Amino acid sequence: MEALSFADSKRLFYRRAFGSEELRYPHLEKVCHGIMEKCSGLPLALITISSLLVDQVEKDEWKRVLTTIGHALAKNPDAEDMTKILSLSYYDLPRQLRTCFLYLSIFPEDYVIAKERLVNRWIAEGFIHEEQELSAYRIGENYFNDLINRSMIQPIDVEYGQAKVCLVHDIILDYIKCKAADENFITSIDSVEHQYTLEYKIRRLCVVNKRNEKKEDSIWTSLILSHVRSLTIFGHPIQTSLLSFKALRVLDIESSRGLNDHYITTFIEKLPHLKYLRLCSYLISNLPEEIGELHYLETLDV
Repeated sequence: MEALSFADSKRLFYRRAFGSEELRYPHLEKVCHGIMEKCSGLPLALITISSLLVDQVEKDEWKRVLTTIGHALAKNPDAEDMTKILSLSYYDLPRQLRTCFLYLSIFPEDYVIAKERLVNRWIAEGFIHEEQELSAYRIGENYFNDLINRSMIQPIDVEYGQAKVCLVHDIILDYIKCKAADENFITSIDSVEHQYTLEYKIRRLCVVNKRNEKKEDSIWTSLILSHVRSLTIFGHPIQTSLLSFKALRVLDIESSRGLNDHYITTFIEKLPHLKYLRLCSYLISNLPEEIGELHYLETLDV
């Protein structure tokens, strides 16, 4: 990523933090310049930190941020020091919002994420509940907009001030994928990888299987799938039976091949706990009547 000049960095930082390209609070000038120097002109760092300081006017809070983000990013802007900045923003999120943000690691790089799909998945996972007069979906929309305002996700397709879809910056996605793996929040399997030594219970599983490689069979025999509550598949359907996923609440399959009417009938009536079901394939022409027996189903997206 190309670094900005100090003058451009200042304009970007001030615009995000103060809503103006001018410094509104003279008492913050010195610490503000110190933060910008540590960001070393890296746009993502400038946006992330300035978003964290929106509406903050206490000098002590700005000093805390300056101390936390560590050394300058000039020598290695994509590595450890950038992680420090992202960690600062990540742990500044309220706990429930942090969980919803971490959930974005389930999507591949450069993937366009629809707000409606994401919010409905949050609800099905139990991350969001109704509060007083606000519906769970409305609360989910507020979470989505909060992540945009904090510059944690990038809004796309904005109409009347509301974004319908979003993207996650590559560096941010790498960070939350590592966090999700470390916390056993999401387990990701890519068909190009071959070594899996998973001795823990898998709760949420994401499979990227674009090559339709049969050798993945050896992977499934080593995994404990009975506790999986969420399964997301990008690419070809997996080679193991979905009947192994007895506790499944969320099933999201996006496939250009292999996902057809017959495939659906092989598992649908055996997953009675489903709350969210998304089946994306041009090969689907009819849905089995057994879907009507899914009494807990809240979202059906075909």
